[in-house]
Amino acid sequence: MFRITFFFKYIFIIIFSWLPDSPRWHLEKGNIEKVQKILENAAHINNLETKIPSDLTEQLEKQSKIIIEK
Repeated sequence: MFRITFFFKYIFIIIFSWLPDSPRWHLEKGNIEKVQKILENAAHINNLETKIPSDLTEQLEKQSKIIIEK
């Protein structure tokens, strides 16, 4: 029984290390560059690079201020 529990905990730790950080969490912390990288990577994976707005950084800064104020 202990081995099964240990196995699932080990698998969870491995999977958890591969999960990307939340863009919203980074916005709350003011990490605009990290959010931009995450969103650009998601756009690349989904073949939507052409739909990234040119003023993305400005939009993220505004959104970050709104989130921090709440």
